[in-house]
Order: sequence, then structure tokens, then C-alpha cells
Amino acid sequence: MTSTSTGPSDLTEWIARIRGRDMPVFARTVDALRRIIVDDRASASALAQVILKDAPMTTKVLRLANSAYFNHANQGINTVSRAIVVLGFDPVAQLALSVALIDALLRGSVRSRVNLEMARSFHAAVQARWAIQRKGEQQGEEVFIAALLSRVGEMAFWCFGGDQAQALERCMSQGGVREEEAQQVVLGFSLRHLSAGLVREWKLGSLAAAAIEGDARSRGPERAVAIGDRLARAAEDGWDSVAARRAIREAADYLGLPVSVVSAEIIANAGEAARVAAFFGAPEAGRAIPRAEVPLPEPEPPAPPAAPDASLQLRILQDLAAMSLERAA
Repeated sequence: MTSTSTGPSDLTEWIARIRGRDMPVFARTVDALRRIIVDDRASASALAQVILKDAPMTTKVLRLANSAYFNHANQGINTVSRAIVVLGFDPVAQLALSVALIDALLRGSVRSRVNLEMARSFHAAVQARWAIQRKGEQQGEEVFIAALLSRVGEMAFWCFGGDQAQALERCMSQGGVREEEAQQVVLGFSLRHLSAGLVREWKLGSLAAAAIEGDARSRGPERAVAIGDRLARAAEDGWDSVAARRAIREAADYLGLPVSVVSAEIIANAGEAARVAAFFGAPEAGRAIPRAEVPLPEPEPPAPPAAPDASLQLRILQDLAAMSLERAA
């Protein structure tokens, strides 16, 4: 296929291109956030400053921080500093990271395959978070982000793949060819390896890397991520399919609960995932998530502001002023 020769020729070139040409803003945001996350001495004001530099990110982080999905205490949050106090340092940093990723992808050439991969990612993230919390563990937000990031290569490729993405889509549409086989034929590598390479390149966390590499015997948090991914993929064949029933049984075994107990919760999670996608500014992806036969409420996409939000701008200025006073003290 001559059209595939116009892009990167191997996995290493794809990683370099996505990092340097297609998603450089995300790369810089990841670098800034990572330096703060790994620094035990980093202050809340340092994290807030990174977020406040990006007004759209600030808006989305505050919207997510006020959602019932992340804000269980239902406390009103109107500043980034307040979000860090209520939700915690790491959860807010992880929310900012995920917002940066989705925004970077939405700036690209969004097409049906991107929405499908994004739908899978949000669905997997919500199912994985549910699984780890249902098990009684306290790693919900970390697992959510790891599941969301575990398909970063697939999302980035379909967003920025150009001629090679079109060639792969043609190959996959022929039927009788598994996705990974088609990827090997057209690209010479699987998109899962692209995800693993980008996670390592951007240092997106050991849990995301472990989830991509996979270990079916693991009972740790990466198993919850893997279960979330399998549930999301299997649901595309219908909740009554053999694949979905198998994935639900695996989740029940992981949790030590009857299938009858977890199946209704798992199906309800799909509707929750659609709402979460809309909160992240990706309502189209939310609508692509397979739902139960009984219609669940459609996610309401955030309405674009008709004019700059003066109150938000004032709060941003107040946060910045407070941080300036801290540094001067």
C-alpha cells in the first residue's frame, strides 16, 4: 500500500512523531504535572499554578471536581485550591492529566474511530474504578486514570494517523481479520505497543504500564484495569453476548460476588461512563458507549459559553494573586 509510506515507518518513529509534532502541548503539560506529582515537597499552590495557566483545563477540572462522580461529599468547589483541599492533591493532578489528554485528542482530526477508542477508554475507566472500589480498595482515581491512559496509543493513532489510519481502516473493514492482525499487516506493530511506548515516553505511571503489559494472574489494581477493558470491549457485542457474559463472570470472580449481583451494576456503569465522558467534554464518545436495553439518561454535553466567564476569570486571578503572596512571604 503506497499510501502508508507517507508516514512514520516503525513504532519508534510513531512515538517520536506523536510526542513531538502531534501532541507537544500535552507532552509539556505531562512534564509539568509529573515534576509536581513525584516531588514530595511540592505544594498545592504549585499544582494549582500549572492548572490555572490553562483556562479551559481550569474550567473542566472545576466541573469534574463538582460532579457527583468525583465529589462524593457534594461540597461546593469554586477554585482549584479548594478542589485540592476537598478531593486531595493526587486526584486533582490526575484529573488535570486526563483533561489534558482528552483536550489534546479533541484538537486533532476527530473521526469515528477516535470516538470509538475514546468511548472504550471512558467505559473501561469507569468499570475499572467501580471494580477496585467494590473490592474495598482506595485506588479508585489511580485505576480510573490508568484505564483511560491504557489506550492512549490507539486514540492518538486514529486521531493523527492520516493515510496510514485510512489504510488500516480499509484493512479492518474487509472482515475476517482481527484488529491486531490488521495492525501488524499495515503498520508492522500493534497499537497496544504504541500505547505502551507512549506511556513509557511520557512516564504516565507504573500502573498504566502494568495494565498494558497485562498479567492474567495478577490480583492487584492492574487486574481491575484489565477487567474494565474487557468489559468495555465485550459490551460492544451486546450485554447478552458470550464475550460479555464471560467478562461479567471474570469481574464477579475478582470481587468474590455472585454474577447476579454484579451484572446489574456493570450494565449501569455504562450509563455512568457516558455521563463522565460528557463531563470531560467528549459527549460524542459518551454516546458511542453501549448501553442497556432500558434507555439510560443521555449525558448532557456542556454548553459552550457565549462569553468569557467573568466569575471564573476573577477566581483564577484571585488564586494567582494568593500564590504570588505566598512566594513573596
